[in-house]
Amino acid sequence: EFLNRNVITATTHVTSSNMRGNGTADKEKFGPQNAIDGDLDTYWTMDDEHRTGAIEIELGTDHRIDAFIVQEHIALGQRIGGYTIEAMIDGSYETVVTGTSMGYKRIDVIDPVVTDRIRVSITQSEAVPLISNIEVLGEAKIPEPGSAALLVPSLLGLTKRMR
Repeated sequence: EFLNRNVITATTHVTSSNMRGNGTADKEKFGPQNAIDGDLDTYWTMDDEHRTGAIEIELGTDHRIDAFIVQEHIALGQRIGGYTIEAMIDGSYETVVTGTSMGYKRIDVIDPVVTDRIRVSITQSEAVPLISNIEVLGEAKIPEPGSAALLVPSLLGLTKRMR
């Protein structure tokens, strides 16, 4: 199914431009990991004076990405009026989504890109943004025939035959 292809896992590394508070308890309550933990009751947020900020997600390896799901913690009101989603392509970020009014759930479908890093930026918000969920939809990139990723296991006798 199209929506059940989230490439983010529990071990995915995520950072943010700002986080409410500074301590360990604050990180557990408001840290960027909350945006990818699958729990809609937790969320990432920043200090109250911030209206813009970003979450960066490191996927670890190249993935073929073709959609995103981003959700606000709507129980405290709709706040976000502008956002971008960027993918690291050939060493620099390229904007793949520019959106407005995020609301309860925004699903953005894009032309597929290959990337190992995503940045979700809030560019406009009426109050401090609250992001409860980010999903990056796609699949692990399959190595091209003849690439080192396929040849090395074959040369080591770890595969029976290549297709």
